[in-house]
Amino acid sequence: MIKAFFSLSFFIIVCSSIYCIHSKQIVVNDLWCLKDFKTPLYPKDARKNNIEGYVKFEFTINSEGRVQDLIILKSEPEGVFDKTATISILSFIYEPTPSNHSRQPTRTNYTMIFKPKR
Repeated sequence: MIKAFFSLSFFIIVCSSIYCIHSKQIVVNDLWCLKDFKTPLYPKDARKNNIEGYVKFEFTINSEGRVQDLIILKSEPEGVFDKTATISILSFIYEPTPSNHSRQPTRTNYTMIFKPKR
C-alpha cells in the first residue's frame, strides 16, 4: 500500500467543528488538541485506478483523548476507503487544551479525503 497524500493543513479544511489556533495545532471544540495520528495507507487498487474519495465520520473524543463511538456517516465510493480511514481515525490521540482541565469528552464530525498523488 502507498501512504495517502495528507498534510496537517488539509485536515483543517475537511473537519467540521475543528479549527486551527496555530499552524501546526488542530483544536476540537476548544477542548481537545490533536497530538498524534497514523497516516492512512492508500488502498493499492484505488491508487492503481486513480480513485479519489472520502469517508465522513462522527465520533466522541473521550476523557482519555481517544476516539470512541465511531460511526461512518458516508463514504464515496462506498467501502473503498472505509477500512484504512477507520484505522487512521482510531489512532488519533488528543490532549486537553488548557481550558479543558476537567477533560470533558466531546462529539465531533470528521471527513477524511483521499486523493492520489499525481
